[in-house]
Amino acid sequence: MTQFASIHLRVVAGLAAVFVASSALAAPARRVRPRPARPRVVPVAGIAPRLLGVCGQPVAGSLAFSSDGKHLVVGSGRMASGTSPGEVRVWDVASGLVMYTLPYTSPVNAVAYAPVGDTLAASTVQSRVLVWSAAAGASLRTLAPPRTTGGLCLAFAPKGGVLATGGGDLAGGQFPGEARLWDVKSGRLLRTLPHPHRSVVSLQFVPGSGDCLVASRGLGADSQGSLDLWDKSLKTRRWTRAAPDLIGAALVAGGASVASVQSEVVGKQYLLRVRLWNGKNGTAQSGYRAPMGGWAISPSGGLLACSGVDRKSVAVRDVRTGRLLHRLECSYPPASLSFAFSTDSRMLAAGTQDGSVLLWTLK
Repeated sequence: MTQFASIHLRVVAGLAAVFVASSALAAPARRVRPRPARPRVVPVAGIAPRLLGVCGQPVAGSLAFSSDGKHLVVGSGRMASGTSPGEVRVWDVASGLVMYTLPYTSPVNAVAYAPVGDTLAASTVQSRVLVWSAAAGASLRTLAPPRTTGGLCLAFAPKGGVLATGGGDLAGGQFPGEARLWDVKSGRLLRTLPHPHRSVVSLQFVPGSGDCLVASRGLGADSQGSLDLWDKSLKTRRWTRAAPDLIGAALVAGGASVASVQSEVVGKQYLLRVRLWNGKNGTAQSGYRAPMGGWAISPSGGLLACSGVDRKSVAVRDVRTGRLLHRLECSYPPASLSFAFSTDSRMLAAGTQDGSVLLWTLK
């Protein structure tokens, strides 16, 4: 190649580079939008249960922890039959040993531990509300005569000296609904709040103020329900909200919010409708759906236990948002289980149809 040709090629290459650079400056830059990163789905590891024990009667339908989480009381019996036997068993959670067993002539459908003191209470299908010493298992008194109203729920006041009982006949409306307040020490009836057309399905006292949350639903085929916050003596109603097909309700964050659980039909599916309300004025806050079945809301920590979406596991969710926190392994149909949280929300117990009692320790 001659010197002239070499110089010519260098000049042409330089002009080409200038043309490309000038073209790049003249043309608008093409904006490339970054693709949104897909959220990373982290599977929730399953937590295996521990078999705490088996009741002497089938259907462990009601459970409650002691305030320190050391003991678990379980009421059992076939709820559909008011004439079949029932029982109450108290377990030591650490060892799995049965402290004592109390047999009854009818199924036990509600149990409760007093927040302070040494008192347990149980309500039977035939409305006998019995109170006894938790440590010794010695019967103290019966608070209600038989067959006045079907006993469905129990709740001790924060100091343990007052017991609220609620009931009614959900199946046929044979017994009117009502809530009662009792003096635990004397057995004296303090107040009766009648609900002639509704059955009281949940009771809970606000820890600080002592106000009482009363959840009720229509008797028989009536699906109308009501969510009411009363003062501690059940004389003054703070607020009320209609809640059709109400199943139950519970306090969240010490009463800052109230969670109601209602049944809902979506297409051909029955679902739980969880709704949050402002605890002071009853203003609606938020809501979401969960699979139908047994459920429980923790006394502290704002957790909801219910059936998992796969219908094969138990889900522990944030009760405010419905976000899945724990997946619990279970060989029983989770929709048929009854649940109870410990006071510190670190343990979840479940009762099965065959009377088995399961225990999960949450991470």
